[in-house]
Amino acid sequence: MRKKILIIRIIFFTLLFFLNYAAADDSPALQTQPNEKVISLGSVPEGFSIIPKSLKYSQDIKNITYVAVNDKKENIVRLNNSTSPHYYAIHPTTPIFGSFNHRHAYIAASGKNGKNVFVVIDGKADPSFDAVDQFIFSPDESRYAYRAVRGKKQCIVVDGKPGPFYDGIPLKKNMTFSPDSRHLAYVAFNDNSCFLVLDGKKQKKYNFIQEVSFSKDSLHHVYKARIEKKGLKEKWCLVYDGVESQTYDGIFAVMSSSDCKQFAFVAFKEKKLILVRNMKEVRAHERIGLPLFSQDSKRFACPFADNNDWHIDIDNNISPSFDSILYFAFSPDSSRYAYTAADDKKIYCIVDDLKSEPYTNIQPFKFSPDSKRYAFSAADDEGGRIVVDGIPGKVYKSVGEPYFSPDSKTVVYRALNKNHRKWVTVVNGHEQTQFYFAIKDYNFSPDSKRMAYATMIDQGKTLMVVDGKKHPICTILGMPAFSPDGKHIAYHALTINEKWCLVVDGKQLPGTYGGFMRGTPIIFDSDSHFHTIAMREPGPEFLRIEVDIP
Repeated sequence: MRKKILIIRIIFFTLLFFLNYAAADDSPALQTQPNEKVISLGSVPEGFSIIPKSLKYSQDIKNITYVAVNDKKENIVRLNNSTSPHYYAIHPTTPIFGSFNHRHAYIAASGKNGKNVFVVIDGKADPSFDAVDQFIFSPDESRYAYRAVRGKKQCIVVDGKPGPFYDGIPLKKNMTFSPDSRHLAYVAFNDNSCFLVLDGKKQKKYNFIQEVSFSKDSLHHVYKARIEKKGLKEKWCLVYDGVESQTYDGIFAVMSSSDCKQFAFVAFKEKKLILVRNMKEVRAHERIGLPLFSQDSKRFACPFADNNDWHIDIDNNISPSFDSILYFAFSPDSSRYAYTAADDKKIYCIVDDLKSEPYTNIQPFKFSPDSKRYAFSAADDEGGRIVVDGIPGKVYKSVGEPYFSPDSKTVVYRALNKNHRKWVTVVNGHEQTQFYFAIKDYNFSPDSKRMAYATMIDQGKTLMVVDGKKHPICTILGMPAFSPDGKHIAYHALTINEKWCLVVDGKQLPGTYGGFMRGTPIIFDSDSHFHTIAMREPGPEFLRIEVDIP
């Protein structure tokens, strides 16, 4: 009896083991398929058609807005599933989304011949005017402003409240919020004079004002002011926090440092260009290029020329002379610098005073993210090559731009082989084995361990290469997106069966769509979840696709 019970127990536990094994084996298979959830963002109402240029996504790619018009030339604004009243017209620069909090606004005209013009913010209409334009949100979207016209007068409306009316308000580069959204500055005209209005208060009058801006810390403001104009002769000054610089015939290239403690500009006076730094004249030359501060604000550089000899001043150290200075940059950590310069019909790259071999063309130049490395594309009569850390690579018929991985350890580029008209990928100087008719941009995962790029293998046939492995052949491919942890990759694709779908980790998801707007990104919200927006016909109907990856 005891022996029989033992045998029964052995059989029971054996069956239980196999059942558990089967369940454990089946469970991942059930969970490996990503889950697609489709959320309708609404269709274009019947009788209306979209004005294509009006279509916009919110910053997070979760909402959509556009203008549609019917045969009666009535305009509506759609925000996902909601429809506005019918209007005479919608201003072509709207509707718009805010950058962060998904605020929504548009300028509408109603009434006979569209005489009543007003702004609608988050579904609520502001007072009407004869005309409205130049709508902007503040950086944090807590505020907004726009220009309004009533009769022959103009005003700036701030947060729904009209300010004083003036004879005129200029359009170009005028109204601006400070980065912290607390301050608003704009230029206005009255009685043939021009003045800055800062937080509702008039500043000093000038003949004209241009290029109003705030410092990054929002504590300072600066603008160019024309003091007088007599025929072709003008007198200008720079106004920094209300303090005027010396007077010049012209002012150009106003630049400020990241820490907001320094600024520089180029001024024109007595047929000479003068570099001015922190209101002090540094030097005068026949020609002066764009002044530049390093990212840490501790370094400064500016090119200049006399008698057609170009130099660059880097921290008060003057470079050798060249026929021209073409490009200059500080490294991301500000510790290094590089520039390209032409001399005697040859182009050189100079990195920390180390001069390269001469070439006929150099572009583009790139520092690695950690600033320790650099690379550039160079060409001469022999062909093209990539120069990495000062060492020229193999010569090809042509080369593309170099790409650094986020950890700066990998340099990759495409190269056209001299023997045939196909491109190959070169990783850290080593050619891959596959050749293609075309290779698009290289994309790295955030941890730099993975790389993906789209290729064309034949007319109308493309495929994604991920970690050196080919994904299924498609007709069109979108830009690939890696998950934050780098374990997953997703992209839009038009299959060879002419069906739009999503591809996740090399597998086409079952959902098919009418298409994806060009440039629509895939947004990973977490390591295992992403979303995007698609279209479906008829309608078109707009869809937000949410995908969970087990």
